[in-house]
Amino acid sequence: MRSSSMALLTALMAVPAGLSGQQTPAPATLAVQGEGTVEVDPDRARVRLGIESEAPLARDAQTQTNAIANEILAAMEELGIAAENIQTSRLSLYPVYDNRPVDGPRGEPEVTGYRATNTVTVTLDDLERIGSVVDAAVAAGANRVEGVEFDLRDATAARGRALAAAVEDARAKAEAIADALGVGLGAIVETAEQGVSSPPIPFMVRTEAAMVQDISTPVSAGRVEVHASLTIRYAIEDRSPGR
Repeated sequence: MRSSSMALLTALMAVPAGLSGQQTPAPATLAVQGEGTVEVDPDRARVRLGIESEAPLARDAQTQTNAIANEILAAMEELGIAAENIQTSRLSLYPVYDNRPVDGPRGEPEVTGYRATNTVTVTLDDLERIGSVVDAAVAAGANRVEGVEFDLRDATAARGRALAAAVEDARAKAEAIADALGVGLGAIVETAEQGVSSPPIPFMVRTEAAMVQDISTPVSAGRVEVHASLTIRYAIEDRSPGR
């Protein structure tokens, strides 16, 4: 009987603490989300120049658009814009229908012509050249200036500052909540970054290129915002008397 009791005691001592029914309660924590935003001067711009042509035949509409695109590319080359900073995108060719109302049951809509479009995007690191690029493109035949986007070549430093601001924001929120709850704020238990973003800032120059012809196009870059978000979980301690 004595040997059986000793064996049972040995088995109980071998059971992990978490399985013995004496589980330690999880420490109380407080999770807060911090936000941080910094503004910096942009150092890169993307200028979108549009071409739109319409003709009775699809081939003619596309030929006209291609010819103007080549003129724009030549104009950019004359300005000294490197070929790798010029991109052709959003090519399209589609029919144009006659949508006028007709008497009686309406059959298939009539195709009256074809419209071809093309967008040329020029990337610039010298923001002072934006106006001259727009003017040169319009003179070369661009009939739509779709806008300018301002961005950063390297957002690393700005993102670091935004994250630091987010940490300070989270700490201030945690201290305010802990004080309102009457608890003490302890060490950081967990930190999770929610994301850092620096979306390009759009700037609409004009819709129709005819509106900017024969004038110098002014463009103001403004500021680019870099935003960071994170969540920090703090341990909290009861500050009640006797604790």
